[in-house]
Amino acid sequence: VEIETTLFAKLSAEPLVHAAALSRALHETNRLSELLANDRLPLPLDRLARHQLSRADLLQPSERRTLALREHFSALAAGFDSVDRNGLSPLSAMRLSADQQRSRRAARAFDPLAESTRDLDRLPLSSVWTGWRAARRLHASG
Repeated sequence: VEIETTLFAKLSAEPLVHAAALSRALHETNRLSELLANDRLPLPLDRLARHQLSRADLLQPSERRTLALREHFSALAAGFDSVDRNGLSPLSAMRLSADQQRSRRAARAFDPLAESTRDLDRLPLSSVWTGWRAARRLHASG
């Protein structure tokens, strides 16, 4: 975030930090088993309580776990929707767009965790378009 705000003086740190925090939450959820093994919990406790899940329950596929994960990915997608895209650098805008699409797909999927980790090595074409628009917006404000 500091590097982007230094390179692009017209960027606001707040949307960059917000987008980075949401992206981190998404990627931590993708590493659910690893984080749980290290005593870290990527899902909020209130969500676990609402779905009557323990940490151990998150390791085993179940209908309750699926519902909790769908709700979590849906909340992340809503968070991505709330980020001010005008304050993002082209690369941050592309990352936000890709992560937003992943979280939306996962929120609707039969297996949310598998869906959120699918095609992590590919950037959706629409994300490239988002980055291009962000670069144009940044250039126009320059």
